[in-house]
Amino acid sequence: MHDPRRTLNFPSWFNARDLGGYPTSDGQTTRWRSILRADDPAQLTSEGLQTLADFGVATVVDLRWPEEIADSPNPIRDLGHIRYHNISLLSRTGARP
Repeated sequence: MHDPRRTLNFPSWFNARDLGGYPTSDGQTTRWRSILRADDPAQLTSEGLQTLADFGVATVVDLRWPEEIADSPNPIRDLGHIRYHNISLLSRTGARP
């Protein structure tokens, strides 16, 4: 069943979701408003960036490859008040996606 708390509304940023409420391996659940996930952050407008800051996001981890970031820069990394880290999650497969 879809939990309405999961879908977040950031202007121009699609597929943003709260990962709270999911069960953990120790029988607990993840906390609401502690881990968010979304697609390409380069889509964020200045209004979307302000909404993100107002939501209380303190750290952003960008899982894209450096080449993807070069093609589509993440505006969050230049804000200063939100910590930004780029950690490429996927290993290379020989062909660039």
